Amino acid sequence: MHSGIERVALVKWQDSDGIADAIQRELEALGCRVVPFRFDQAVPLDVDMVLTFAPYNRWLPIARQVGTCPRPRRPLLVHWHTEGMPNPALPLVLSRFMGSVRSWLDRLNDGESALGRAGLLRWLLSRVNPRWGRYRYLGEYCYAYERGWLDILADFSETQAAFLRLYGVPAVYVPWGTSPEWWADLGLERDIDVLWMGQQRNRRRRTVLASVCHALCKQGRKVHIADGVENPLVFGIERTTILNRTRITLNIPTTWYHDCFITRFHMVAGNRCLVVSEPFLMHSAEYRPGVHYVEAETAALAETVLYYLEHAEERAAIAENAFQLVTTRLTLRNSVEKLLQIAAERNNY
Repeated sequence: MHSGIERVALVKWQDSDGIADAIQRELEALGCRVVPFRFDQAVPLDVDMVLTFAPYNRWLPIARQVGTCPRPRRPLLVHWHTEGMPNPALPLVLSRFMGSVRSWLDRLNDGESALGRAGLLRWLLSRVNPRWGRYRYLGEYCYAYERGWLDILADFSETQAAFLRLYGVPAVYVPWGTSPEWWADLGLERDIDVLWMGQQRNRRRRTVLASVCHALCKQGRKVHIADGVENPLVFGIERTTILNRTRITLNIPTTWYHDCFITRFHMVAGNRCLVVSEPFLMHSAEYRPGVHYVEAETAALAETVLYYLEHAEERAAIAENAFQLVTTRLTLRNSVEKLLQIAAERNNY
């Protein structure tokens, strides 16, 4: 038990939330009593810590409920950011301004202003709410921290944590981890050469994926696309099963700074499936190209995939390194324990 952290309220972004369930299991294994709550319901405040992650919907109302709770009854608010951030190449002042504007627009949903209460912006909000999420995250974290609502902001990317610190929010790095629920050794024949799983989202990703798949299929390779269009998206045991049948999984970022590699790698690596990726902004030093995954320029993706399909021993060696990394060091248990340690230190300060 981590000193002072016994009861934890944990957000669920939907009724069936696999990530929240995995985090809850690790918290309970570490001796915590967990009180789950939906993001759009009242936050349980008779706890030692409120833990949120992602976010996959509106986060600031949670921060407001916790932050405005009178002391000394107010629990710690810990948020584990596992989504992307704005383009780090933009000037800081521009990102901060856009974040502030996007956060202000989001707060209109709560009727903080006369405009919001009168419904004059409903048409605009209905179109803005699903957009520019990365700027909203930045604006909300700054807004909540400046008001003393947010006690600890952790990020699963070293690069993004450093980015947030530039804006005066003292973010800490807590790596993402693999849950034992996400992998298994099923002993299946690896009869799928290449897998793509996840939504294609933008034109660049669709173009690159189509080009690579076309080149592989011309060579007689079996490619499976689980994107919710060509084939259904895969989750849970179905995802584990298909990864046990797959030799190589592709990672194609939507942008050069996108962090999709982290979550994809932790779903794949425990199943001893090799990840081949386009170059991306290095988010964490733990993931080493050529050791835990393979990196190739866009024009060489298909050629690189073919090479590792034909060189099974090299492919298996890198996949084994990745397996050891995510089942011994970068586990969800270790990451959740680190969050609890940081919270306990803050609680005892």
